[in-house]
Amino acid sequence: MNRRKLWVSVLLLALLLVAVLSACGGDEAGGEVDEEPYDLNTRSYDAGSFVTNVKDSSMVLSCSFTIDVISEKLYETLQEKDYVARDVINRRLCELTEAEVRSADLTALSESLVSALNESMNTKGFYKVYIESYVYQ
Repeated sequence: MNRRKLWVSVLLLALLLVAVLSACGGDEAGGEVDEEPYDLNTRSYDAGSFVTNVKDSSMVLSCSFTIDVISEKLYETLQEKDYVARDVINRRLCELTEAEVRSADLTALSESLVSALNESMNTKGFYKVYIESYVYQ
């Protein structure tokens, strides 16, 4: 009977341990990764202001952005080659139609800029683009 109580205690302890590990994010080998890798190593880069014509329209769009990168090396590259990021952003802004500009879907714009930046620099280090200002007329 003592042996059976010991076995049940060990089993309960193991189940409790599994539950605690699951609640804390899983194990190292197979646990899920946080969707937001934002931590102290994330760096923010001020991409500056942009003014561009809207595609097939007389409308003008003015906006400014800050870019979060998750690598110190990418941040340094971005500082040295900021013209690449500015070109990617400017080209994406020039593709916007009047309807897209008026809809002001800033989440979609931010996500498309992250994708375009990652693709242009062959990386996954661009984490988020914050839109600091967005004015059209």
